[in-house]
Amino acid sequence: MVVAVAALAILAPGPFGRLFDAIRPGTTPVTELAEGQCFDGLGDVTEDGFVIAVTVVDCAAPHEAELYTTFTHPDAATYPGEEAVTSMADQGCVDRFDSFAGISYARSTLEATYLFPTAVSWREGDRVIQCVLHSGDGQPLTESMRGRGE
Repeated sequence: MVVAVAALAILAPGPFGRLFDAIRPGTTPVTELAEGQCFDGLGDVTEDGFVIAVTVVDCAAPHEAELYTTFTHPDAATYPGEEAVTSMADQGCVDRFDSFAGISYARSTLEATYLFPTAVSWREGDRVIQCVLHSGDGQPLTESMRGRGE
């Protein structure tokens, strides 16, 4: 089962400019993560349930998660609704899992989740879905999972 986590686009100026103040030193806005980056802090959410920033770490060090791909939701003038966005994200992340991990999602011991646009970030132009993998047993990962076949 793929789990969804809302991501809030961090844009300035605009209504989200104040969120820059909430980003702790040493953290990276989720909107700036790149494929293959490992990080901690996926569970660090705002009181509204948004993931704003994470701590990027070397993949050789223990870490919580790794961004394995991103893709863009088709542009639409109005937010299609959380259910439609998460349905597309769920299928899209599963479909893209094996090309990164080297094994199908169904056979993997890893779990996947994703960061997706909210209605608020959609109005600011956010359409990016970020697919993230993490261990299925809650233990830290200790290397990149790219091509590992686990």
